[in-house]
Parts: sequence; structure tokens; C-alpha cells
Amino acid sequence: MRASVVLLLAGLLFLLVAGVGGLSPPRLVELGFSGTVLRVDSDGGSVVALAFRDRDVLGLYYADIGSYVEVEVGAPVVMTVFSQNFAAALLQGGGRIALVDLVSKKVDTVELDASAFALAGDETGVYVVYPRLGRVEKLDPASRQIEASWDVRIAENLKAVSAANGVFYGLSESLDELVTLGDSVSRVRLDGLGSLVKASGRVVWVVRSDDTVLRIVGASITSTTPLPRATFVADAVAMDDKLVYVSVSRRVVGVVDQQGFRESRLTEQAPVSVAASRPSRIWFIDGQSNKLYLLFDSLPPIISEKRLETSADRSTTVRVRAGDPDNDLDKVVVQLYEYQGAFPLDPRTIPMDEVGGFWVAVYRPGEGVTRAEFFVNATDKAGNSVLEKVGEADYRSSPTSPQVTVVETTAPQNPATFPILFSELLLLIPLILVATLFVFARRGRRKKSKKR
Repeated sequence: MRASVVLLLAGLLFLLVAGVGGLSPPRLVELGFSGTVLRVDSDGGSVVALAFRDRDVLGLYYADIGSYVEVEVGAPVVMTVFSQNFAAALLQGGGRIALVDLVSKKVDTVELDASAFALAGDETGVYVVYPRLGRVEKLDPASRQIEASWDVRIAENLKAVSAANGVFYGLSESLDELVTLGDSVSRVRLDGLGSLVKASGRVVWVVRSDDTVLRIVGASITSTTPLPRATFVADAVAMDDKLVYVSVSRRVVGVVDQQGFRESRLTEQAPVSVAASRPSRIWFIDGQSNKLYLLFDSLPPIISEKRLETSADRSTTVRVRAGDPDNDLDKVVVQLYEYQGAFPLDPRTIPMDEVGGFWVAVYRPGEGVTRAEFFVNATDKAGNSVLEKVGEADYRSSPTSPQVTVVETTAPQNPATFPILFSELLLLIPLILVATLFVFARRGRRKKSKKR
């Protein structure tokens, strides 16, 4: 009996953790493409690129205008980077790069001197990595000329290279150092083996093989963020001072910043590739459905200071404060549940208006309404929604002065801290299960000793 209770508590704790998310709900982006999508990349603004495993095209989605086009490039695309209003696509085989003008959609193919393994790009140029030659070259996409070259060996890994502000970053061949190529060559020890590098501005993010994320500025590791066990980061992208990552094994999209990490656990998707666009858009490919999804790095609204006020004409005024940490509050409404005696009537929705720092709506009960329950729903532009009960009014107590009950307001907490707390609690589940097995084992030994 005790063991079953322990197992039940462990199961409830797991479900609680699985249901917590720090990002907005994912939305399907219907583009109508065919073929198997290999990865998604973005220019950090309005352009999203799709690489296909089995098609000789580069898909370009212009998110701001909702336009999707496919450009013939002559071979399947391995990866795409962006520089100077060009999309640079490394083609299968590694011997060619397709440069696509993002305005005219014109394609120009650049033949390389050897087979490249990976690309990195920033506003100054495209970096071509030749691991077997031990060389990195910087290509100007407009002139098609090589502007710089470094003789250095970089790990043979698509995810091991990145660039920002005219500086190239990559993992060393031994995976235990971050190599920086700019005016000079420098190295930073990682105290472990790296698996992924992403840069934005002056900040470089390195994911180690032990699921630890390092934030590096210059030659210093400024923060270390351990992710939950078995995260096995599948892909990541840097956006401003944060790292966006996906995990297939744990079915999460997550964000790391200087405060820690937050995650959105997906129930129906398995994210295999991720890209990001400013200010807060996160794109990912679902490996199960082969579709593109969009979510936002956005915290949900906060509702506080809830009030119900009645008037002599039996009307009830609902008044709350509502705000959003990301300043993208979209709408606030009252969700109303009316009763006629013991029988519920159809639910109603009343829009709220902002008046003097409060969101306000006035409700006037119809004929025969004896009781009403008031909930407030606040939604932001990212799709996050919060529903809280304000209270209820009993119109049977007095024709002119209904009895009002207001739900006590609790101090709002920062939702970004929830995934961190629950991920830590998740680590307790194996301990609980081990303790349960230990109890069973001891009970079994006791029964045998009694028989003797």
C-alpha cells in the first residue's frame, strides 16, 4: 500500500513537470511544401529558409508578408547561412555554394576549391570550413572573392561553427577548445567536450556533451547553465543574449539566458531543427509530421487586484489589473457563467476596457439569473493565455444589493522560474522509484525469514 502511494506521487510529479512550459504554445505554419525537411535556418529577421533532404530546392518563407517561394539550386541543401542580403546554401557533396539574392531570388553557384563541410555567416561575409584541409576561408557574397583565410583545424561538425560581428567561432578538432578567428587566433578551454557553438554579437554559447551550456565573452566563461539530464541538444541558435535549443529526447524547446533556462514541453511534436527571428519568434521543424511550427519566447500575462463592485441597478462591475512582462498584452475579457437556480445557462464573454490602469467590464444580469461566476481571461500577442476567477455574485439575496464573493488575489510569481524548479523536482523521481524498489526488496526478505 505504501509503495503504491509512493508510485502514485511520483507519477503525479512527472505529469506536473511535463505540463509546465515557459514559452508560448506552438502554432502550425501551413506552407504547403512537399518533400522531407532536413533543417530550418533564419536570417534573424523576416526570412526563414528550409533545406530538403530529397529535393534540389531551397525554400524561402518571408514571414512578414506571408510569402513562401522555392528556388531551384541544383542539389539538396545541407545548411543555409545569411550575409549581405544573400542566402548562402551549402549543397550536398560540399563542393558548391548556391548564393540566392533575397530580393530578386536570382541564384549564382560558386564552385569551391575543395569539399567544404560547414558554413557560418554574419553581416560581413560567409565563412567556409574545410576540416580535412585544416583551413577556414571568408567569402564576400557580393564580389564572390575570398577576403581572408586561416590555417586552423575545426571539428567536422555542422553545429560546431558560428560567426558574428566579423569573427568566426568553432570547436577545435579535439572538441575541448573554442577557437576564435578574427584579427588573430585565440582559444578558450571548455573544461569538457563541446558539441555545439552559436554566436550573437559579442556573446558565444557553447553546449557541452554533458548538457551544460557555457556563455563566453572574450576569453572568459561568464556563466554555466546545466540542463536537465538526457536533454541531448539536437539543434540551437543564438538570438541576442540568449540561446534557443531543441531536444528530441525530451520533446522540448528551451531558452537559456543569464537567469537560467526555461522550456516548453511539447506533447505532439518532436523538434529536430530550430531557428529564431527577432524579437521573439522561434521556428522549429517537427520530425514526426515534417511541418514547420512557430512559437514565441514570451511570458504569459499577469492578473492582479481583482474586484467585483455592485450597484443599485443590480449591475456588477468587474475590475482587475492586467499586464504582460513582455509588453505585448493583446486583450482582456470576462468569461461569465450564469445560473438560473441550479441550472447553468450558456457561457458568455464580455470585452473589457482599460480605464485608469484597470481593466473594467460591467455586467447586467438578465431576467431569471440568480447567480453568476466571473472569470477574467488575459491573452498576449504570442498566444499565451491566463484565466483567473474573480468571484461570484448571488442575485437572490437582495433585488438591489446582490451578495458578492471575491476570490483572494495572490502575489504573482515569475513564470520563467517554474520550469527550473520543476526540472529540479524531476530529478527526484528516480530516487523515489529506487526507494520504492528498496521497500519491496526488504519486504520480500522479511517474508522469507519468517517462513524459516
